[in-house]
Amino acid sequence: MSKRTCLYLGPAGSFCHQAALLLNDDFELQPAATVAEIVAAVESGNADFGLVPIENSVDGEVTSTVDSIVFNTVDVLVRDEVVVPVEFDVFVKPGVTSITRAISHPVGLAQCQRYIAENSLQVETAASTSAAVASVAQGEATDIGALASPIAGALYGLVPLARAVQDNAGAHTKFYQLGKSIRARQAGREYRTWVTVIPPTNRTGILGDMLAEFSSRGISLSSLSSRPLRADIGAYAFNFTIEGYVQDEQVRAALEAIIALGSRVRVVGSFPEWAGVGVVGAVIGLPGVGAGSKVSFSNQLDVAVEE
Repeated sequence: MSKRTCLYLGPAGSFCHQAALLLNDDFELQPAATVAEIVAAVESGNADFGLVPIENSVDGEVTSTVDSIVFNTVDVLVRDEVVVPVEFDVFVKPGVTSITRAISHPVGLAQCQRYIAENSLQVETAASTSAAVASVAQGEATDIGALASPIAGALYGLVPLARAVQDNAGAHTKFYQLGKSIRARQAGREYRTWVTVIPPTNRTGILGDMLAEFSSRGISLSSLSSRPLRADIGAYAFNFTIEGYVQDEQVRAALEAIIALGSRVRVVGSFPEWAGVGVVGAVIGLPGVGAGSKVSFSNQLDVAVEE
């Protein structure tokens, strides 16, 4: 019997490829060009699974991925999550000891500005970080380095000139594994459930009423976002990621209560919480957060008012 397939956002050597290698499943990994292609393939059954980026600790939620799953599918479910550090290494041809140019995806270049400035490098853009590595490997020039994920260089025969040159040392990206079913609950694991809710009305307090159904049952909320319904201005769906498995008694009771308010609810996934690095339980005390950071959160409520 042939192996099941899992598409990831490619090409080979991408951060999504790096995340796919951490999945504890026996399947054939295949690169895909876009998130939309991956989501559509899982929905249609042309692929068994897909792996897509959902959140970055620097840039936040990947709204295009959220929209593709919520609004363009009926049967797709999130079944697992993986978090990988966003680290950029500089890859060059063997024997090269210095460079004058750097090439990467625009996002990669933006996240390595300190290294680029300190080394007075000219920059060039590529369609992806992996494409940048391929360009250096296939080109004749020896004065250029590619900024890419730690696994990318070896795939194309390059070697690292410098490691971990990103500006934000603690940056991570979360990826969701998609399928058309979720795993049965495993003993000893913590779970998260993603639900999308369309409220019955925009009346004052409706969001508070929905949140109260979780808090009154001791269910913690790990994320909350809203996305426009692509209709009238002001029409939104809310995405809740809560702690717990969808079949847990308290989770089910909370969702049934939200439905009773007149809301429409879709369970988008229920999956084991990532147990590795990159996810924190508390924000206060993190480096860069609080009164000492560049953007101060000092609980100061009085702001300047123009006279």
